[in-house]
Amino acid sequence: MRIFNWIRSLFVRKVVAKLPREVIDGEYFATDSNYIWMRDLCKEANKIMHNDSFRSEVINTNEFIYTSDNGFTVYEKLTIPYVTVIRIYTSKNPWSSAIATTFTGDKENIYLNTRRNPRPMPEMVNTAIHERLHSFGYGHGSNSPVGKENSVNYKVGSIAEKYVGGYE
Repeated sequence: MRIFNWIRSLFVRKVVAKLPREVIDGEYFATDSNYIWMRDLCKEANKIMHNDSFRSEVINTNEFIYTSDNGFTVYEKLTIPYVTVIRIYTSKNPWSSAIATTFTGDKENIYLNTRRNPRPMPEMVNTAIHERLHSFGYGHGSNSPVGKENSVNYKVGSIAEKYVGGYE
């Protein structure tokens, strides 16, 4: 019976961990990692989500490729109040160019590839925002960034990157 309860508790924890989490204290990003760079990433990404200049620039973007949504709609979706948990994974392929990923059906978590991270903080904030936007259904076709500067993910991520300060 103890083994059954232990196995059941593992299952229950996994189900609970996948439920959307409400935003608390204005934090849209969180991590359960002990890495300082991961905690700093969440702190900086949360600052950007509350940055008035970032908000204004996204809202004033009139059009994107791959969607008919305008900047106002994109910002409304980006700030839907649930927490995106940033986690890490290591690609099995040591030559993988993947920086980060989201998994189908797992809208609450984004995964940074430890073979490509940590990177400069502005780039990682760009990635966090980019990946969060995938959870709202925004895409950009293939994984190549070529010609995709005006997709929601790449455009809003690059806007966010501009407002990260204090990192060289």
